[in-house]
Amino acid sequence: MPEEAGCDATHFYQPTHVCVVATGEFFVTDGYGNSRVMKFSRVGRLLSQWGSRGWASGQFHTPHAITVDTSGRLYVTDRENDRIQVFDQAGTLVGLWDDLHSVDGIFAARDGLIYGSAGLDAAVIQFDENGRTLQVWAEPGQFHYPHGICVDGEGNFFVAEIAGDRVVKLVMRK
Repeated sequence: MPEEAGCDATHFYQPTHVCVVATGEFFVTDGYGNSRVMKFSRVGRLLSQWGSRGWASGQFHTPHAITVDTSGRLYVTDRENDRIQVFDQAGTLVGLWDDLHSVDGIFAARDGLIYGSAGLDAAVIQFDENGRTLQVWAEPGQFHYPHGICVDGEGNFFVAEIAGDRVVKLVMRK
């Protein structure tokens, strides 16, 4: 039934994000009430799902956002476990980026770099494809709880802020 929470093929429980891949299939992080990633066909049929609440690799505590890189890998922010988990599209864990702090948003840019927004730290983080932190932008007052992030084809950032009630565009110098 619509608007009824659950943990089965026909129900979500406070889903948090959607990512569409090149085939038209899409992935949903069902994160606040459930702790799973669900894969759907291009017409919305559930194909698979993985994850449960916990702290072990492949488990989640608030899978919050999901993105896909140019190689087809999926990056899932596991917000309350302070990490990002990397999966292939079949749900096999292929990487784990530990020692982060409450990453809310994530975006895989065309240049192979990954960008995260960390609201509690008022920061935007640039990672390489292996999870190594390349840059952190966190000047006092620059961001007000950055929550969502994306990067356009020219490398400009768009950051959605909760506390600032705004979207910030950062133009990257070439």
